[in-house]
Amino acid sequence: MKYLFSILLLGLLFLNSCAVKNNTLNKFENITENGQVKTGQIISKAFVKKGGVIKESEDLYLRLSVQDYFIKFCESEVNIEEIKPYIQKENEIKNVTLEIQIIDGEWDNCNVPGYFQSRTGSYVVIKRIIN
Repeated sequence: MKYLFSILLLGLLFLNSCAVKNNTLNKFENITENGQVKTGQIISKAFVKKGGVIKESEDLYLRLSVQDYFIKFCESEVNIEEIKPYIQKENEIKNVTLEIQIIDGEWDNCNVPGYFQSRTGSYVVIKRIIN
């Protein structure tokens, strides 16, 4: 009897899982030939040197859900002047849609001759501003 009940319960679960519809509209990322289309916020953060020393200059980051990506302008196809209107101010949310590439590498090295220490990790290259 337990065996029959277990098979019946398993069959009902199987039929129920087949009947569930997935109503997700934008299930897959929008990918173009140059990169991905993402919506996020451009935020400014103080530049922190090794040892926790904060410099007066600031860096721009693209905030995508829970992660902030450094924006590397020397590899981007837009300049800082084009992105300035989209920088988020304190206590406001400004969304911007961009075509980007996420790359893992050196943030500060822009093919400048000579060796210098660079921050490393994932960063964003902006291909174009969509809105």
